[in-house]
Amino acid sequence: MKKKTISTKLRFRSASAELLRSIVLSGGRLQIPKGNKKNFWQNLHRLKELGLLVFSERKKEIVNVGLTDTGLVEFFKLNIYYSVPLPEGRVCLVVFDIPEKYRTERLRLTFFLKRFDFERLQKSVWFSPFDVSEDLRKFLELTKFERWVYVFDADLP
Repeated sequence: MKKKTISTKLRFRSASAELLRSIVLSGGRLQIPKGNKKNFWQNLHRLKELGLLVFSERKKEIVNVGLTDTGLVEFFKLNIYYSVPLPEGRVCLVVFDIPEKYRTERLRLTFFLKRFDFERLQKSVWFSPFDVSEDLRKFLELTKFERWVYVFDADLP
């Protein structure tokens, strides 16, 4: 199995990437850590500078933040990267039919699938041995590809 290699705005397993994931998992309500506050604030401001989040409010030891659309896309990219392999004989199958007048969107999608190590069966049929279907559906919904793209979990013959 090939190692997934993609690039995003954040390094995988970095403190900023983990903070982004914890923001989503906590519903945007973060407890300010007791120990290394400087590191926490640096990572939080880095995410803000990258355009991934916005601050809503701060109360004593709690910070409320919200993710931007870019932040949500980045979150789903990280989740796809952290995905686990599917059981033997199962794949995530992506089938699409994007009209010619949206050629740039089609090229962006194929580039994205290549970056996530999907393999091509046909020009518009791709598969991956990783469990990414739910996160991929949410990502496609955010990026407005969902009207042309279908994502399935399938058994190999």
